[in-house]
Amino acid sequence: EASTQERVWPERARDHVKTLTHALGLELFRNLPTNVYKAVGDTKIDPVRLENAVLEHAARGISVDDLARHFALSRSQFDRVFRSQLGQSPKQWITGFKIERSKSLLRQGHRIVEVADQFGFADQAHFSRVFKSIAGKSPGVWINGSKTSLHEPKLQDNH
Repeated sequence: EASTQERVWPERARDHVKTLTHALGLELFRNLPTNVYKAVGDTKIDPVRLENAVLEHAARGISVDDLARHFALSRSQFDRVFRSQLGQSPKQWITGFKIERSKSLLRQGHRIVEVADQFGFADQAHFSRVFKSIAGKSPGVWINGSKTSLHEPKLQDNH
């Protein structure tokens, strides 16, 4: 009879510990402050914070993991929220954002190599390839077209 109790008791103890652990976990989860746990459906990515974070780290680059930590989300939550809110992957958005900001600097007369360096591209050739894939023109052609369109007279339709 003693040997039967020894076999039953450890099984009961394991079940008891499992039940207590589960109950404790539920209680802790229930008492978390609301700012610690965010439901993905309620989470929003503030575009100003996003742009500032990317610009702050533009020269060395910022990873999607870094951005997720910046918004206190897991990588998968961040990716899901980002795609639902902005309609593209974080990496696509970051690249597009850098190219749009680089256009502003190029318009102001900054050299292509300086802009490439400022936005963390490996070199001018890499920047040019990415720029062309997004803008449809190389930076040099885009600059020349941009200068021309800035100085052309605006024609109005007189109806």
